Amino acid sequence: MAYVFSQLWPWFLPIFLVGLATAAWARPQSLRERTAPWLIWFGLAYLLGVLLAIVHGLEGRADFWLETALAGFFFYILGAAAGSLFRKNALREHDKWALGLVPAALIWLAANLMAMPGFETDLAKEVQNKVEASGAAAKFAVEGRDVLLDGNAPDRETEAKIIDRVDGVRQVVWTKRFAPESDAASTAVEPARKEGKAAEDAQKAEAQKSSLEDLGRVAEDAKTAALKAAEEAKAAAEKARASADKALGAAADAAKAAARNPAKEAEPAPHAGAKERTRNAEADLTALPRAGEFDAAACQRALSATLIVDNIQFRTASAKIRRASASVLDRLAAFLQRCDSTRIEIGGHTDDVGDDESNQALSQRRADAVMKYLASEGVAASRMTAVGYGAKNPIASNDDEEGRALNRRIEMIVR
Repeated sequence: MAYVFSQLWPWFLPIFLVGLATAAWARPQSLRERTAPWLIWFGLAYLLGVLLAIVHGLEGRADFWLETALAGFFFYILGAAAGSLFRKNALREHDKWALGLVPAALIWLAANLMAMPGFETDLAKEVQNKVEASGAAAKFAVEGRDVLLDGNAPDRETEAKIIDRVDGVRQVVWTKRFAPESDAASTAVEPARKEGKAAEDAQKAEAQKSSLEDLGRVAEDAKTAALKAAEEAKAAAEKARASADKALGAAADAAKAAARNPAKEAEPAPHAGAKERTRNAEADLTALPRAGEFDAAACQRALSATLIVDNIQFRTASAKIRRASASVLDRLAAFLQRCDSTRIEIGGHTDDVGDDESNQALSQRRADAVMKYLASEGVAASRMTAVGYGAKNPIASNDDEEGRALNRRIEMIVR
């Protein structure tokens, strides 16, 4: 709130003067022995607003409006108290202070509508300067005092720490707004591109050759090249799918083994092949049929690949799901509707930061939150079981932030 006042003090000064003038010229009929009802209700609302601001109950511009309202009311009451003391009267003359709330509210409304765009622009410049000075290339947007950061950025954890240190930034929120087209989409259209290039070469050859014999030869060559490109693309797709099946099958077997013996800790796996693992998962998602029922194996591939490509994000040390992960959960719910005869175990995992008891409790709460969300999307709660494994089953080393980020995950196992 102090930062908001430092930027918008020209708007809060008139609110202070309105409170001062109201108390100085509004004379009550008698001094109150008790607090006026209007002041009690406004005080309770003010305390509720302070609590919402502390726990980050609102986000973006809504929180900015809340902070300016809290600051505006504070300076109005401060001005009214100063006005009463200026007249050398007791502060019990507060029953008429409510008269000035209407012009004060109008000034507050004008401050938000007129000053917020400039405030966001200035804050965005400060964030941009900080990011460029650190050598990063983050994609972001500013809403109120919150910074929306590209959730697909490879160095998003480092970039979030840099942005969080900028004066005035309240919190960093990850979003999929800046997500580029996936490599899977590029892979899916590659055969079509090769065929298009072959057709273009054939058209150029037709323009250059005038004889029917040459035209037929060029057309035959183009056809052969197109068929060869299609066969190569098909072979590459089959190879990628086989690799993805092998990787996902191994991951599912390891998860099942850990579920059968949760007391046994899994050996941390290196995360050097994380990008290849993601590419294989994207290829596997591309190969899934767009409609129809899934058997248990196809259901496992769909769930595991989705969670590899887009991990479910939570607030730090909390089980509250970030808004950016809603689309991931919606896709998972859609897949579960296509294999409604299976039972699903939702496993929560954490890194090794903190003690085992806290990690176990946090992973359980996060698994419960995911199950609750899926149930709200129509997945039968009787089909799902939530289990928290804490830091017992890492898939990467906990020695660096990248490995710890991979270990903070949700897994789904088809039973």
